[in-house]
Amino acid sequence: MTSVFQKEDLDEAARTGLARCKFKAATQDGIPVRGWAKLTYKWTLE
Repeated sequence: MTSVFQKEDLDEAARTGLARCKFKAATQDGIPVRGWAKLTYKWTLE
C-alpha cells in the first residue's frame, strides 16, 4: 500500500504533534528562572 502525503497534511500533523507537547518553566527554589534548552523532535510517518 502506498500513501501520498500532501504538504498540508504534513503541516497539520506537525501542528498536532507540537500541540501535544507540554512546557514547564525552569524554576529554582520554586521561582521561575531564565534558561535555555535545545530540544530535538523526531517525526515518523505511520
